[in-house]
Amino acid sequence: MSDQPMPPVATDHGDGPARSPALAGLTTRLFGLISLIGLAGAFVGLTTSSFWADELYTAWVLGDGRSFNGALARMVTDAVPPGFYITLFGFCRLFGVSDTSLRLFSALCATGAVAVFLVALRRHASLTARLFAAALATTSSIWFFQAQNARSNSLTFLLGAILLGLSLRLIEHRTTEPRRQGGTLAVLGGVMAYGSTVHFYFLYECLSVLIVLAAYAPRYRPVLILFGGVLVAGAGAYTGLFIRQHSQLALSANWIPNTPRWYATQLYHALLGAAAPLALTALAIAAGCWIRSRRPGRAAVRSWSDARNRLSRIDPLLALCAGVPVILVGGALTSSILLTPNLTDRNLLVCSPFLWGLYALAYDRGVRPAPLPLKRLAEGVLAGLLVASAAVVLGRWVPRNEPFREAAAWIATVPGCREQDILVVTSDEKAWSAPGYMEQVIA
Repeated sequence: MSDQPMPPVATDHGDGPARSPALAGLTTRLFGLISLIGLAGAFVGLTTSSFWADELYTAWVLGDGRSFNGALARMVTDAVPPGFYITLFGFCRLFGVSDTSLRLFSALCATGAVAVFLVALRRHASLTARLFAAALATTSSIWFFQAQNARSNSLTFLLGAILLGLSLRLIEHRTTEPRRQGGTLAVLGGVMAYGSTVHFYFLYECLSVLIVLAAYAPRYRPVLILFGGVLVAGAGAYTGLFIRQHSQLALSANWIPNTPRWYATQLYHALLGAAAPLALTALAIAAGCWIRSRRPGRAAVRSWSDARNRLSRIDPLLALCAGVPVILVGGALTSSILLTPNLTDRNLLVCSPFLWGLYALAYDRGVRPAPLPLKRLAEGVLAGLLVASAAVVLGRWVPRNEPFREAAAWIATVPGCREQDILVVTSDEKAWSAPGYMEQVIA
């Protein structure tokens, strides 16, 4: 791919029709206020809802937070790499093991992801666009849930935002020699290596990023290919040495069906999880303005060289934020069909920071350059929809999960249940677990 100059950096002034500075400032402040409400809400009601099944598993893995060896022995019984558990164990050594501390870690990661995103895109999107994207993110159901979910997803959001920023920096300097960007490459490799021990889908995200970077920065391809090989080899080694030997879960069967209907449903749920219904409407308006602003009549592609030249002129933020989710979905579908079904909406949305980048682009490319009357109308509608979406924060005061612990505490008070075996109804099938495991817990 030829080395082309970077596209103009987005600013908050001077590249669109004249507009009232007061109105522009009001829109920016309103989007910022909505984002701030969502971010603050992540720390409200950390113990309002009981731990659900996956969070209880996290608590079981950590134990009392004193014995790392004991926690490590429990970590390898899961079918995921242990990076999240190890990190959370270290966090709990500082803040103690409690429902509050476990969820506090996720809240810090989720809010940190939005903060890193705002900084990472400062050269590629206007402040108003970034805050628009942050408002969409913090009012989304996936962010609302994961910000107080004692699992690894919020950590992947934070790492994904860092990955996005580092990738943009490499593309900005793609014409320089790799050794001059040795520090950026080293940090990128470290984030990818660590993130791949947190969640297998972050590995998919890393490979997707490497593919886009390889297309944009040919000088870095040998290093990028090396990164990809190391990540895949590491994941394969951990799966073979630990998961296949110690996991309580079967690798050949699980609760996820391998059917087109399931995949379509999860993609639909991922769309709904990425932004609240009203926020999706706001995003659709911004995207509609973007499509309206596209110049018609572009000549057809006549050769492979022509296609490469056009691709090289695509905004790198657009290439990353559109390419990474698409490649990730393709990889998830391929691995689910050929290996073991693993595609779920929560797994797909580990790439949420890249989707936030698309939200910012939709605003900058659609709303900002629109004719002034249309711009004012769009901004007013967007602001109204996002203000309504911000009401999701009220859910922080409402219990959302099945009260497993409360039910167990009540059962313990029943005299006839003391020192007795309690029958539990489960929908899990024996085929979903490693041979012999379910026989130990199911009569």
